Amino acid sequence: MKIIITGHTSGIGKSLYDKLIELGHEVWGLSRSNAYDLSTDQLGRFVSAIKNNDIFINNAYHEWAQVDLLYKVYEEWKDTDKMIINISSVTGDMSKKYLHEYQIHKIALDNACKQLQPLGKCKVVNVRPGWIDTNFIRNVKSTIPKDIEILTSDQVAETVIYIINQPKNVCIKSISIEPWYKDE
Repeated sequence: MKIIITGHTSGIGKSLYDKLIELGHEVWGLSRSNAYDLSTDQLGRFVSAIKNNDIFINNAYHEWAQVDLLYKVYEEWKDTDKMIINISSVTGDMSKKYLHEYQIHKIALDNACKQLQPLGKCKVVNVRPGWIDTNFIRNVKSTIPKDIEILTSDQVAETVIYIINQPKNVCIKSISIEPWYKDE
């Protein structure tokens, strides 16, 4: 399969990129390292790079860009047998009790997935991990409960690969992956 991933140089994206290559897929990555920057007004350029693939993994986070990119790629793919896998978060499941823009952006991505899932032939999948040991959470690690074993990027990547490997007549619309308690 031809698969394209945003944010393929670190964290979940890198784990996915490496594992999918190892499995023999044709994989391309879009990130700042190869001049694809979601913080700029380049969404049309992203869509052009994405459209000739079978699966798009909407992984890289930058404010509203994941939602905007989902809508634009879905518009291109809605009548096809392709798949869009969005890497969201369980952060929207509970109140943070303070201004938390990341949470709002991920809630918007969750809702966009729900809105698009029944509209066309293209599969829209929402993967919602909890705490993951990536650079993104390093500055908030003190807020993670001490008895929880944080997820790895590889564990999330393995879940995404499980979704990709489902038969054509199966669509996993949403999956939440939570870290669990450490063995004692």
